[in-house]
Amino acid sequence: MADIEELIEETRASLERVQTFDAQQLVQREKLGQLSFEGAVKPAKRLVGLFLQLPTSITEALPANELNVVKQHSNATYQLFQDVLDFDMEQAEPRQRHDAAVKKIVDKHQQLFTALFPLISYSMARTVDFNQLEAQGRAAVQSVRDQADQLMQEIEGQKTEAADILDDVRAAAAEQGVSQQAQYFKDEADQHQTDAKKWRDYTIGMAVAVGVYGIVTLFLHKWTLLTPSNLYETIQFTAGKLVVFFVLTYMLVLCAKNFTSNRHNEIVNRHRQNALMTYKALVDAGGTPEARDVVLNHAASSIYRLHETGYTRGSEGGGSSSSSVIEMLPRTSLPLSGGGSGL
Repeated sequence: MADIEELIEETRASLERVQTFDAQQLVQREKLGQLSFEGAVKPAKRLVGLFLQLPTSITEALPANELNVVKQHSNATYQLFQDVLDFDMEQAEPRQRHDAAVKKIVDKHQQLFTALFPLISYSMARTVDFNQLEAQGRAAVQSVRDQADQLMQEIEGQKTEAADILDDVRAAAAEQGVSQQAQYFKDEADQHQTDAKKWRDYTIGMAVAVGVYGIVTLFLHKWTLLTPSNLYETIQFTAGKLVVFFVLTYMLVLCAKNFTSNRHNEIVNRHRQNALMTYKALVDAGGTPEARDVVLNHAASSIYRLHETGYTRGSEGGGSSSSSVIEMLPRTSLPLSGGGSGL
């Protein structure tokens, strides 16, 4: 009994010694310079990590053979570390001895893992209470079920409210979508308004120019330099004045036409904007699908119908809607009875 107790204490001491070893001590840069053992730090940490997975308390539960295995590998691993710490550069072939020491530490991992893996598994199985884990797992599953049932009850209770909110969101999205489309016509109307103001100023300027030219032509024959002396010069003088007059008049008419055209297009796009902005209210006010179809038909006609541009005029004055009156009649109209008189 005393022998096993002594073996337990020796094994625990050896295990603790290697578990507490700091692998950074192996570097020794100041002492060894270029032959420092930086390459041995990482594999050394792997070896220490294996021992750390074996708690020292497990030594009390291990029999003598397994205690000897842990003790021997602990001492052997620590001896590898000690050989590196005692490395002497003055001895022969320091580079070969350096590489051999690092290789021993690297190769030790496979041997150590094979020897300690069963003991590590045993220690983990010994410290884990599987019955407690099973009970905790069942409790967690039941808790999840309870929470799921509670959530389902809350969802069912709020289903009607969620449906109402969804309807409101859809209505708001539809209204916002219509308003966004109306913005295109507003931008177009604003652009035509700006152009109309520009052409209005041009029209006023050309009108003033025509008036001034008309006044000036009344006195051109008074100037000695321009006074015709015969019939040929009189005809030439008169023709020149008429050409200038007609050019100025044409420019005046063109400016006025552009002004009226832009004003016309501004009004048309304002009308389209207003049609889209009021469409939602009219659809909501419609009591039947047929009434809403009529509103939609008129709104589409107002937007997509070809209007006069101001440069050309339609043969029917204003461009009639492409939809016939029959298409706007409610779809629930009753058919004529068979007893009606024929034509």
